[in-house]
Amino acid sequence: MTRLTGALAAAYTVAAAFLAYCAQTSWQHDSPGYALGLHACALLAVLPPVRWLNALLLAADQRAEEALVPIPDPAPMPDDGGAVLGRGCCELWWATAGADHDPATCTRKDQTT
Repeated sequence: MTRLTGALAAAYTVAAAFLAYCAQTSWQHDSPGYALGLHACALLAVLPPVRWLNALLLAADQRAEEALVPIPDPAPMPDDGGAVLGRGCCELWWATAGADHDPATCTRKDQTT
């Protein structure tokens, strides 16, 4: 919210208070029609500041909830995952799903990926 919005909310609040004062004075001087009209206008003038405060509170709530959400840890890689995949020397090793395969005696080194 900008400062202008806050200033407008303050102006609406002052206008509502003045209208309520005028309504009370009208009521005391036996003008119930004017008093009711001014009270209605005072209630209408209070709505923008209330909505502004509600928006401020909702934004603060949202920021507080976002601050409380924990950042999930990345899924840990299996202990043997990276080491086993790094030992492959040819497509045969991949096809046998990690069964014993000696890279020193591998005859299919031309298919290394």
